Amino acid sequence: MRSLRNVGFAFIGFIAILVVFGVYESYFTATSAIGDPISNNIYYKLEAYSNSNFSYSFVPSSIDMSTIKVYNSSYIAKYEGKPDIIYIGAEWCPYCGADRWAIIITLLRFGNFSGLDYMLSSTNDIYPNTPTFTFSNSTYNSKYVSFIPYEFENREGEPLNTPPYYIQYLWKGLANNSIPFVYIGGYYYQTGTIINPGLINGKSWNYVIDQLGSNTEFAKQVYTEANMLTAEICKVNGNQPSNVCKNPTILQIEKMLSIQFEDLEIDDKS
Repeated sequence: MRSLRNVGFAFIGFIAILVVFGVYESYFTATSAIGDPISNNIYYKLEAYSNSNFSYSFVPSSIDMSTIKVYNSSYIAKYEGKPDIIYIGAEWCPYCGADRWAIIITLLRFGNFSGLDYMLSSTNDIYPNTPTFTFSNSTYNSKYVSFIPYEFENREGEPLNTPPYYIQYLWKGLANNSIPFVYIGGYYYQTGTIINPGLINGKSWNYVIDQLGSNTEFAKQVYTEANMLTAEICKVNGNQPSNVCKNPTILQIEKMLSIQFEDLEIDDKS
């Protein structure tokens, strides 16, 4: 009986180790996944979150709105006949890593991605191993906007996707080469992010997905940023699609933009 009891305890201990290991793998970073395509499960959850009533429920404060700037342009910049969204970031950058969650949530409201890969920010910077994705090999399809991303350096700080000269000139002039940099329709631009990478660094992508599915501080920051970006896009693309741009929260933020920038006229020229 004694030996059987010992075997039983050993078996229970083995199961406990498996459970703990499974939890660790689910909620803490796994560097082996870097560069792999994201799972369908994570993509579908991001897609569902992007159009959920919960994601639209967050309205930015005046401090959040102060991160939005206007470029002195008299027309909407377009690529392939659609307002363009230029993103510049780096795979090593933790702030870019946090911001990509909001950018992806935003863009899934207007189209769809393929080629998104898992990425972690650098181990040698502040907020090491922030779980994120990379746009380096991605393709974005939308009837409403064009997305032009540049991950200008990889996780090791080596050159990756170098922006063409005219975009480097714009980036230098507007943001002094700061990242993340998002430029919408030749009109609005944002440098930096309102999202705190310290809320997720060292965790896994599954952990972040769970955070986005409940009323957490990280979810609040991501969806607030996503709603700001969504309103900026709606302002420059003629409020399309209507199921996104006519959402009450997005309309409210559009009004905030009009007040903040004194209802400046945007001419829709190709």
